[in-house]
Amino acid sequence: MSLDKALEYLLAEEGGWSNHPSDTGGKTMYGVTQGTYDAWRTKTKRPRQSVRSITKAEARELYENEYWLASSSDKLPWPISYLCFDAAVHSGPSQGKKWVQEGLGLTPDGAVGPKTLAAAAKAVAEGNAGTLLAIVDARATFLARLVQRKPSQADFLLGWWRRTLRVLARTLTD
Repeated sequence: MSLDKALEYLLAEEGGWSNHPSDTGGKTMYGVTQGTYDAWRTKTKRPRQSVRSITKAEARELYENEYWLASSSDKLPWPISYLCFDAAVHSGPSQGKKWVQEGLGLTPDGAVGPKTLAAAAKAVAEGNAGTLLAIVDARATFLARLVQRKPSQADFLLGWWRRTLRVLARTLTD
């Protein structure tokens, strides 16, 4: 499996245009916030524009460089790579890597090195669904704690959990 499959799943979750007043991300298109889009366009020497104008090709390029590669999902075996990628988009590349490491029973440091890669390969080779569940559990627990710290985000918790469960379901059926 590849970025293209992970992105297909991700875009099904992220949808199109959003500008929910309680969402700290603000204006969002295909899951890309205006702030992320501005930073990426500046980094790639493109003029800023409304995130509502982002093309699917741009979104793919941004997701590949800022999330797929940045989270080391390109190095991880499927379906762990997909779990990491979706988590990276939702909560940042470092956090996605930490949840994977926690689920693998490693000390989460956010650096995907030989130990993380070996543990991920072993879990996938053994068909260890428990590892996938542990990764998702780490994410769900983090999100619940986030809402404790930021009560304004409580409106989103159920949706975040449902998304996390859909992501898990895809990993168990692919």
